[in-house]
Amino acid sequence: AIEEAKAAGIMVMGVPPQKLAPFDAIMHTSQYEDGQKVAKMACDFIEAKYPDAADGSVETAIVGAASSNVGMNLRDKGYSTITDICPKVKLVAHLDISGDSIPVGQAAAENVLTANPNVKVFLGQSTAHAQGIANAIKALPGVNVDEYAVFAGDMDPSQIPVVTSCKDPYKGCVAIGGTSLDVATYEQVKKMLQGVEYPNIINDQLDPIACDFTTLAPK
Repeated sequence: AIEEAKAAGIMVMGVPPQKLAPFDAIMHTSQYEDGQKVAKMACDFIEAKYPDAADGSVETAIVGAASSNVGMNLRDKGYSTITDICPKVKLVAHLDISGDSIPVGQAAAENVLTANPNVKVFLGQSTAHAQGIANAIKALPGVNVDEYAVFAGDMDPSQIPVVTSCKDPYKGCVAIGGTSLDVATYEQVKKMLQGVEYPNIINDQLDPIACDFTTLAPK
């Protein structure tokens, strides 16, 4: 379909394929870097909240999609770097799930917490999964949400106040394309339509958004 459109003189921009061909331009997301940024946020939380924890003692779970398409597979690999950068982490579960929804995330977290009730940190594939994971945590009896953190590799703008409040288990996400992806997309399309020189590959800005973990440090 893309080749037919180009043969008819129509320019085609892809969002977000892994390679340029056969598009005229693409907006590209480095999903591996995205996953690394999520892992770094999770590690920063652990260092702030559990400064005296022994190495290998903070139970952590990844709810990812290692067998999914190339993009989500790379994001999952980025998540896995948490064991390299964060000595305090004890990775007790690494789920490979399909379906992107709040109920899917919640069910995954319930399964993890049933088998590993001491898990405090979750890395979720998507913001929908993160919201579901947070719901499962909030349903725990006598839960103190300050002790838990859920992180996601993308962002639902409506969840930014939740994430930055530090009052919910959902404590960090990555804004793909920053918080002005719509503007960046418009600027690229405008250049293409005007016939001026434009970049073929635009690497999306990846902005971590998180609450202030220092407010959670033990008193």
